[in-house]
Amino acid sequence: MRKVILFIFLLLPFSLSSQIQRIESKNVYVDFTNTTHLIFPTDIKYFSSIEDIIICRKTEIENILSIKSNTQDWKDKTTLSVATADGKFYNFDVSFSENNVKTSYYIKNDSIGVPICLGVNNFNDLHLLFNSPVKYVDYGNDAIEAIPVENVQNIVRVSTFDKFNFLTNVSVITADKHFYTFSLSYNDDEKNYSFLVGEPQDKKEAILAQEDLTDDSKEAIINFIQDKGRSFTNLGVKKSSILFSIYNIFVRDNKLIFRFNLKNNSNIKYDIDYMKFYIVDKKITKQSASQEIEYTPLFLDNFKSTIEGKGNNTYSVCFEKFTIPDNKYFVIEINEKNGGRHVYYKIRNREIEQADHI
Repeated sequence: MRKVILFIFLLLPFSLSSQIQRIESKNVYVDFTNTTHLIFPTDIKYFSSIEDIIICRKTEIENILSIKSNTQDWKDKTTLSVATADGKFYNFDVSFSENNVKTSYYIKNDSIGVPICLGVNNFNDLHLLFNSPVKYVDYGNDAIEAIPVENVQNIVRVSTFDKFNFLTNVSVITADKHFYTFSLSYNDDEKNYSFLVGEPQDKKEAILAQEDLTDDSKEAIINFIQDKGRSFTNLGVKKSSILFSIYNIFVRDNKLIFRFNLKNNSNIKYDIDYMKFYIVDKKITKQSASQEIEYTPLFLDNFKSTIEGKGNNTYSVCFEKFTIPDNKYFVIEINEKNGGRHVYYKIRNREIEQADHI
């Protein structure tokens, strides 16, 4: 009997070991001046990393993850784990590589993208013109700035203010879900400052991507929302004597419309210097892997730049339709001219999902 029991115990470890398999890891490289992106076949549902070493963020496109080193020059590998909507689980061994050019990994075909190399300097702006509206921009280091051009949807302006002696990068995702990455170095002798990016067009000219609203469509939207009662009673913030409220959120075709109210409870008039709308990460770390993305309204209706004492203003703001990733906020920022009654309010995606259909 003892021999039988001993034989069973000897077999047990081998039986258990046959039921567990190691998941192979893929190698990925990051550094401090470039942002690395992983492009998955389907949406990302879960990811985990050691944030003291690397920062990972889902982008506005749900199947693309951005990664960046959170500290300069570390020797050992760190792990990154990702689960996607198609039921797959991925392991990555992440290593530090200075002046890294391996910054885009296409997981579906296990390939590494080759960045487009461009030169920048501090006496010219670089303009990148895309075939489709820009939905996401990331720049790898604060030595440069890359932002969508105001009032134009498909142009990114890249600027630098000081000389730098390292490689950095700019990454762009467009509405047609194309991903582009550019490796940038400082070059005083650079002569080319404007580029068409993507499949060649029939004409070698810059075509501005915009979806204009006709006057009739705009009037129909305005008339409809003016007749609607208030949908939200709990969305807003008070700053000193200024009360900011969101009355409604509407969606019509590819348009998202907000109805706001500003109430001045004081006797001192409220002069607005500017309003700003942008998406930003919920969690701020010492070296962010992505920057705020500003959204330009298609139109404003009934907006007043001055609210008299004890007065209020109900107005509408229309945008191209968008949603907010789980790890980000949509921020409404209103600054008082020569004053301190600044409004700062954050909206999550669950409020956007409650939009009424027009």
